[in-house]
Amino acid sequence: MSDKLYYSITTRKFILRTSHNGWLLATRKLYNEVLYFYYRLFLEHADLHEMGNQRAMRELERMTVAGRDKQPVAYPLPYQGFPLYFRRAAINAALAAGRSYLARDKQVFPSETFSASINLYKGNYKNLDSHSITMKVWNGEKWQWLNCRLYGNQLPENALCLSPRIVFKENGIELHVPVQQTVPNGKPLRERMSGTMNMCSVQFTNRDAFAVCCVLDRGNGLKAVRFFRGGKTYAARYNRILNKIKKSRTATGNETGSGVNKKYWRKLKNLREDAAHQISRRIVDFCRESGAEVIVLPKYSREFSKYVMISVGDGAPLRLNDKVRTLMKYKAWQEGILVIESEVSDIGRYCALCGATVHLKGENFVCENGHQGNRRINAARNLGKKTYEALDRHMQ
Repeated sequence: MSDKLYYSITTRKFILRTSHNGWLLATRKLYNEVLYFYYRLFLEHADLHEMGNQRAMRELERMTVAGRDKQPVAYPLPYQGFPLYFRRAAINAALAAGRSYLARDKQVFPSETFSASINLYKGNYKNLDSHSITMKVWNGEKWQWLNCRLYGNQLPENALCLSPRIVFKENGIELHVPVQQTVPNGKPLRERMSGTMNMCSVQFTNRDAFAVCCVLDRGNGLKAVRFFRGGKTYAARYNRILNKIKKSRTATGNETGSGVNKKYWRKLKNLREDAAHQISRRIVDFCRESGAEVIVLPKYSREFSKYVMISVGDGAPLRLNDKVRTLMKYKAWQEGILVIESEVSDIGRYCALCGATVHLKGENFVCENGHQGNRRINAARNLGKKTYEALDRHMQ
């Protein structure tokens, strides 16, 4: 019997360029009109609400599209020649929107319009690669194939591309392509614990090192250490942008509005996301190179998140840890590495080698038995040691 296959799905985003943006906009308008048509039809027929999506789709098609017998239908779709897979994509979007409306308490009235992105099902696109795609579009008079160029990303080799999506942004059009890739090691934690599992424990800091990572074996032996620096550079860049926002506010008399300083706020968002992506990628790569099968992150209490995170300031490196955690989970899974969280209480108060109380001296520590070293490495080792002990108890 073959081993079970595990996989991950991530979305690759491309900038989509074509000389016929008007055709894409016309396609979007028509797609959303069909979506609204099926949305209203779904809400008006209560018997459809209890059906699964596949059955509801079949019923909606029977109600709106004539079959091979050419018999009239009760609610004919008011758009002739609408492609089959575009119609089914619109129906799926309508079912999701309808079920969402029915599940809400606060939305009193159904939606009157939609501006949804276009899902491209099989048959609506072809010749997809990292540089181009050919898709079926509505040019205002008829459906035809349109060649478009793609920029800004790459599709992995030997990966399965799922249904792309045309996303209309304020400053351009993007193509989002879900990519399914095989995971090299999808074993659950219990199976990994039965072998010689190495663990990477992570300690986040608010200094130049965003994070300190220690790879430990089952005997708490230290196999590798890495400091991931760049916190000072990040904080300086962040604060420079904040100062520009403050100067702009002063110059405009504290003018408010959705468009005020929009470019600066976008720069801050991009800076945060770029830094979080780079840190999470560097940590995952380090774990892969060091042979770590599990990453353990410190689990902060609600009080810590509420008070400490606020006190350090928006541009502090420590504020990135939430975003880094989120990104690290899927990146680690792609490499066959699990990410777990563990309590952090007292990990900085005791020596990882002997358990004696430590005294802190800046970034260093000295314990009562004479052991000394970097306090961040000591805390990370204690986190890994505590996690191993807790897992051993739990797995018994």
